Amino acid sequence: MKSVALTEAKTQLSSLVDEVRASGEPIEIRERGEPAAYLVEVETFKRLREIEDSVRTEQLRRDLEGPKYDLENVLAKLGLYP
Repeated sequence: MKSVALTEAKTQLSSLVDEVRASGEPIEIRERGEPAAYLVEVETFKRLREIEDSVRTEQLRRDLEGPKYDLENVLAKLGLYP
């Protein structure tokens, strides 16, 4: 994976975007020698978001399958319900 300094990315952003579009490969942008961001093509970003959404949905589904508690009882035990 190509890696560029943030200062270079600022001055070469247009050509870096063209490069990512053409190659499909992400570019790592580093600040003070550490990864600060990644430049990726739109379709890759969309796929990553879909995966993230699927993982969150599955986690919520598992959480909803867990034990159920009566809200009024929980609030009363916490001293938050009159």
